[in-house]
Amino acid sequence: MLTPVGTGVLRYSYPMGDTPAVCLTQDIPPSFRVRASARATERGDRKGKEKEAENKKGEKEGKKNEGQKQEGKKEGEEEEKGQQDDDSHNDQKDPINILLLGCGDLRKILFTINHDKGRQLDITCCDNERSIIARNTFFLTLLIDMDSQIPLSPSLHDLFPIYYHLYLPPRLASLIASQARKLIDVSDSLQAWHASTYGRGGIRFCDSYSLSRVREIWQSWAPFDGNEEPGVTDVDLKAKFEADLIATREVKTDARVDSTGYGLVYTAVRSAAPAADEDMRHLNDLHQRFWRVGRLLLHDTDADKKGSTQVNPMFVTPDAGRARMHWGLDPLLGFPLAEAYTRTIDEPEGWREAEDVSAPQKVVAVVMEKFAAWCQSFKNAWAKRSVVTRWFVGDAIAFGHTLQGRANGVTVNVHWYRSRHSFRRLEFDGEDYQPGSPTPAPISFMVIDTSNLIDDLGALNVLIATSPLLENNLAAAIYTEMLTRYHRTYQDEADNLLCGPLSTVALLLGLVCVEHSTNTSPYHPSQDAMTYQMIKCEEKELVGLIHQIYKKMFWDDCQEDIIAAMMANLTLAGYGDDGSHERRSNHKLYTPASFAAFLKFLKGRLQVDDWTATVEAILVLIERERRREAHGDSEPVADYTPELRAWLHLFGVYTPLEWRVANNNTHLVPPREERLWQLRTWKKIPPVMCVTVVVPQHKSPVVGRLERDNLAVGMPSFVECAISKPGDDNSCHGFAAVQLGYGWPQHEITRVVITRYAPRLGRTPTVYEFPRILPPPDLPASATIAADIDDFRYEIPSLTPITGPAIPDRNSVELIVSTVRPKDIRATFPSPSWIYPVVLPLPLSSSVTPISWSLPYLPCIDDLPILDIQNLRSSHPSWRRFNLWLNNHIYTLSNWEYEHTEKQPESLQEDLLSPGELSCLQRKQMVRDMIYGFAAAGGRRQNTFAVCLKGDQQKVARMVFFVSCLRLDVANRCVVLDGAVLVRRAETAELIDGLEKALNDCADADDTAPVEAGTWTETEMDTSLRYLHTTPEGIQLWKEILPAYVERCRTWEHDTEKCEYRHRADATGVVTAMDINGEESSVLCSCGKGRLPADNDSVPAKVWEMVKKHLVRVAISPPFGCPFVEEPYVPEEKKIENDPNPRPPPPPPKVVCRNPNSRHKKEECPGGKGKKK
Repeated sequence: MLTPVGTGVLRYSYPMGDTPAVCLTQDIPPSFRVRASARATERGDRKGKEKEAENKKGEKEGKKNEGQKQEGKKEGEEEEKGQQDDDSHNDQKDPINILLLGCGDLRKILFTINHDKGRQLDITCCDNERSIIARNTFFLTLLIDMDSQIPLSPSLHDLFPIYYHLYLPPRLASLIASQARKLIDVSDSLQAWHASTYGRGGIRFCDSYSLSRVREIWQSWAPFDGNEEPGVTDVDLKAKFEADLIATREVKTDARVDSTGYGLVYTAVRSAAPAADEDMRHLNDLHQRFWRVGRLLLHDTDADKKGSTQVNPMFVTPDAGRARMHWGLDPLLGFPLAEAYTRTIDEPEGWREAEDVSAPQKVVAVVMEKFAAWCQSFKNAWAKRSVVTRWFVGDAIAFGHTLQGRANGVTVNVHWYRSRHSFRRLEFDGEDYQPGSPTPAPISFMVIDTSNLIDDLGALNVLIATSPLLENNLAAAIYTEMLTRYHRTYQDEADNLLCGPLSTVALLLGLVCVEHSTNTSPYHPSQDAMTYQMIKCEEKELVGLIHQIYKKMFWDDCQEDIIAAMMANLTLAGYGDDGSHERRSNHKLYTPASFAAFLKFLKGRLQVDDWTATVEAILVLIERERRREAHGDSEPVADYTPELRAWLHLFGVYTPLEWRVANNNTHLVPPREERLWQLRTWKKIPPVMCVTVVVPQHKSPVVGRLERDNLAVGMPSFVECAISKPGDDNSCHGFAAVQLGYGWPQHEITRVVITRYAPRLGRTPTVYEFPRILPPPDLPASATIAADIDDFRYEIPSLTPITGPAIPDRNSVELIVSTVRPKDIRATFPSPSWIYPVVLPLPLSSSVTPISWSLPYLPCIDDLPILDIQNLRSSHPSWRRFNLWLNNHIYTLSNWEYEHTEKQPESLQEDLLSPGELSCLQRKQMVRDMIYGFAAAGGRRQNTFAVCLKGDQQKVARMVFFVSCLRLDVANRCVVLDGAVLVRRAETAELIDGLEKALNDCADADDTAPVEAGTWTETEMDTSLRYLHTTPEGIQLWKEILPAYVERCRTWEHDTEKCEYRHRADATGVVTAMDINGEESSVLCSCGKGRLPADNDSVPAKVWEMVKKHLVRVAISPPFGCPFVEEPYVPEEKKIENDPNPRPPPPPPKVVCRNPNSRHKKEECPGGKGKKK
């Protein structure tokens, strides 16, 4: 209802992922894992002590009862084991609750368990495609039963073909059929499943209908026993699968879906980041091979080709013909592939010895090896009872609103359909969602991942359904992916993603877009304002803001936007002819019910003097909007305003005065003889009713053919209802929020049925307001904050907490929430950073749990691959490719920074840039120099880097970095420097001052220890101190971001009594540096000093012994900017030699003085006499 609905006669299925796997817990501090492990250890110690006491008591009974004691002990152990199995998934006291909407395949779950070992996880998964849920749950049970003593038990190498290959050997097909029959036997009911080994262990279903839908898929797999004889294999399902496969292959050749014009598919290139090569044609070859033969194996023997002829039952579904696998998928898309394109320390020995191992062979080997490791990690987690998965088949939006109902105390249902193509009501009948359940399911989550649902359902719809489900914790996060780009620039994309200014609309939803807000924003958007406070707005300003949001939600219903689009020469297929304008989506994302739900959500978030007057003013602006006009024989233009008023009434947002009067006075109801025949028996007619229309079966094939032709190339058809206006042939009343269902009515009914509520729901679907959470009693905070709305840009530039009835100027503190771009930073700001803030949750309790708010954690940094730079240098082709992709990867300047730095002489940069801009730019260049120096990209390898002031003749180092290795962060597809930092403070000043001399002495004495024993020579290794120069503001910036570099890789716990962070957190909980310009105290707490994983072999042993007790481990990655804030720099295309029509050179950049107060002669400044931009 909140989203437009298609006919549903054909839909794409995604049984394998189309984006690289990510770590779902990468923004959760490691302390959560430490505390969970400590509790588990404590429970284990307690059980051990109880068991030891029992043994001592039994020994006192003497030898006479020895036999009885042994028998009793055995029975006790069996009983304890059985009890452990029964309550195994209850053993998690405080797991990390995760919600996956549009979950797709298992890649995110398996990768997270492998990447962040030791977490206690409770993962709730929702997908509208039942075959995907059936595949996932089936495969997890197969992993659980791998070690059982059965003849068909698979090996780790069999798991990848089972899950990804379209065709299998008869042995594996029989294995799947055997496992399917086993699952069918224990899935007669939800109670039976939860009582089975799988249910007790943690594979749960949210409701019985989801289990029944999944069981139907398993039943279709049971006949596939690897035998080709008729009557044994389900020939009908196999034939449908082959027909769908042929149809999908035909779509791949359609010119409308071929973006390259040559039938090439390079989607897997993003999985190869950061090590993508200049020649990635083999990825297209692997993709085409997969769709041609159904496998990824490169060197199939004749036996393999002859044996792998059975259709993989896990791709077979009773929905064949209606659900078709997307043509762009292949198994490579869900895996990080960078290790196949570079050298690592742990790469297979065969790759080191054989130079003729091709890139496709490495890619396939890496993918299969990684998948086997992920599966083994799940088996280990299952054995430790540290993971629970819950599964639901249905619509993500309805699932989110139903979970909100559970959180609001509704135990029955909240009157939502479980699917957009079904009249079945969504009900949680599983015991996990019942009050007082011994196995309660989570209804609030630390992590919510929505995949790329915003491409099809709309970002506002998704966030309204999910944001209230977040736990009230600064580490809680919603992740979303956007695969379809509709605008030319990223900033335009950001302004239209939420149908308004990104930071402003996110604030209204109670969220903060972290990457957008922390790019270079100088202040922390107060956590108090984001979690539980109401926002007070002026009515006139709020009406203008919401009206602008409405216009972007329904852009195609606005005459002004349509004219602008025509003038810009827009097409639905892409950009205009000149490529200079934006394009719009091929399909709608919102209905009037979406806008009504948005207003209902805001009703609990905003405080205005008169809510009814505010909504009426919004409706007046909407009705005055110029709309499209019908031309010629085109269809009438629909007016959706009546539908909007109806949904505003149903959701409890606003009811017109005439409806309220009619609802309270029965004498206003029309006489019965004047009513429709279905309404003559009604005593009271409500203002809004539901109309159900039955479409005969012989009318549906026409719609089906249209849908199949459009959806095959990504252009779905949507169903709406229109009621003509009497006497007006050019317009009609439109209704976009419709519900479809297929099947035969249970009773003979008429073609049109009028009811008060939608069939089988009994009430209107419930949409909840913004959840009002009271602040903690020991945290002084106001209940309301005032927002000033810019009536020109329609965004909120600042918030003001209201502390009482006194004068606001004396009793308020301004909180900056708008994003500040690098070009807007001025020296008047006390700090140029707020890039990687570290925050303490308020109020400060006895435990210290700092949260790195925008820099992802590396929970198992020691397991990340280490680049083998020495072996890369030994091969010229490998070294050339490495330097190419590394140079592209660590070039992090934005387009604006490139225009104002790279194109300007270095002598003018300080005059053209403000101190804040210059410090941010220098930090990027310093990190790039550190990575370049350690990778020996410019010559000799450098390991030790000192940060000092530019122009300091004495070279006083403020901090020194000791780099140990360069790793691949496979979760974020980037490189990371693993090392340690020595910060200058009172007790380390003398040590740092003598560090350069100590390094030089060791170099003269040849007392170095190379990284790889005997491979780095004196000519290849530079053990001296490399100085990196910056400004005083740059030193301040480095000191502020060091806590985040430390927090992301720490494997230790903060000391609750001695940690300095507790005393340095300001009123908002932000960890700030004390004595930032002096040496009295360190910018880091003392909890991590000397806690290093091992000695750094790249530093002389004598020097390492001197400094290691003062060092703190850090992990430094390239400082990427948010593209929604800074348009990234893209190198221009190289000039083609002998080009008869060469491109004209770009115009010279306009030089503008951006620092008029600096000491330079104004008459000589190329930007003019002190003119501000």
